[in-house]
Amino acid sequence: MAQNSVVSKCKTLLLLQVVDYKASKRRKQERKKLAGLEKGPTHKDDITVWNDTIHIPNIPPTGLNRCRLIDVKYELEVMNM
Repeated sequence: MAQNSVVSKCKTLLLLQVVDYKASKRRKQERKKLAGLEKGPTHKDDITVWNDTIHIPNIPPTGLNRCRLIDVKYELEVMNM
């Protein structure tokens, strides 16, 4: 039985800040990378274990009840690059 040694691309973990700006007739969204980690290529069907520490910078709060013009949220995104 032959083994499959196909190597996948690098895996990247990103912490993103997503800011929505709202006006009466316009809306704008900005996505900003705050931090990230990268793992090297792995063999097909291997499991990638993340035991690393990701540095999270000081960030503004989310869910401001009195502010309806700006909405700030944070996302973790895992990508194959």
